[in-house]
Amino acid sequence: MVRNKEHPLLQVNKMDKYAVQRPAGGTVVPGDAEEGQEKDRGPGDEPSLSAIMAAIPDLHSSLEPKLDAVTVDVNLLFADLEKVTEKVINGETDIAQLQSTSRRIEDQVQFLTTEHEKIMARLEDQEGRAQRNNIRVVGVPERAEGPSVEFFLETLIVDSLRPKRLSKFFTVERVHRAPIPPRGRGPPRGPSLHKLFTLEMKMPSCRLPGRMEIFNMSMLLYVSFQTSR
Repeated sequence: MVRNKEHPLLQVNKMDKYAVQRPAGGTVVPGDAEEGQEKDRGPGDEPSLSAIMAAIPDLHSSLEPKLDAVTVDVNLLFADLEKVTEKVINGETDIAQLQSTSRRIEDQVQFLTTEHEKIMARLEDQEGRAQRNNIRVVGVPERAEGPSVEFFLETLIVDSLRPKRLSKFFTVERVHRAPIPPRGRGPPRGPSLHKLFTLEMKMPSCRLPGRMEIFNMSMLLYVSFQTSR
């Protein structure tokens, strides 16, 4: 920090430089030509205008390096301020982009969460339908189903079994023939006529034999707990 101090050139003993030489008795003794024309000055008198003007060049030359140093420091501060301002602007831009990306990710996570819940509900429904709604018909001769196996099975269930509580959306989604394992002695284990209503109705019926005589064919109908593929 530059303090306001009087320049050393101004701190001159006025009695030594500007005062008129006097003997002990108080009589004026002529000095040089300029000093002899001035009046007697005391220790507290101000310097003359000519002395001040003479000191200004030295004062300017001594202050100029200091002003240059202060100017350099100020310029450095302005440069640092510009860098900090630029970094702050870039940081605000990055934060805005991150917030936008975060909102998009939140929306995508919400969408995926909803889709996952839908898929899990559908999977549970499919697993339940695979375990509850699969039936196996044993004893149908080859090619007896005709060109449409689905229509044959729908007709078999609706017309022959005549269930009373089928949904209006009832349909046979897929039918296929499966190889029949070699039969042992006696009827298949757990055959039943099953309407697939409730678990309380299903489990007792699984323990009852179900034999049908349809289209001059003897068939066994029972629940299949295999997962549909």
